[in-house]
Amino acid sequence: MVRDLYLSKEKTEVLGSRLQQWNLLEPGTTISSFCSRNENLARYYASAENIRYCKDIDGLMTELGCEYNPVHWRLFIDSSKTSLKAVLLHNGNIKPSIPVGYSILRKETYHAMKILLDLLEYPKYNWKICSDLKAVSLLLRLQLGYTKHMCF
Repeated sequence: MVRDLYLSKEKTEVLGSRLQQWNLLEPGTTISSFCSRNENLARYYASAENIRYCKDIDGLMTELGCEYNPVHWRLFIDSSKTSLKAVLLHNGNIKPSIPVGYSILRKETYHAMKILLDLLEYPKYNWKICSDLKAVSLLLRLQLGYTKHMCF
């Protein structure tokens, strides 16, 4: 209901208190607002070229309390016809994955991946890249295969 009415956080709280006041909610119903736990991490992210990306990976890792050595992390890139995603994965999966890039407006093209890698300062960190064969062929600028003719 809140999303349908495009209510702000303050107006949502007023609506909740009014519904309780008028006894329109079941007894014991609680109303809570969304958490703001990501506000301290938001300063490490920026937007450019229709991509949301991590602009300070070293600072983000420090904020998360991780000892950061780029050799112990790899960059996972996934793309589809409608989005592009990049996540840092820890070797051995001991630490949680960390999203570092995302775009719903960029399609799977070499140009979009190049922009993402430039924004993430890939040459500075030189992570190993893991991905599916389609993304690898895009990064290497190879002709894409199709299910009808699978060979490149």
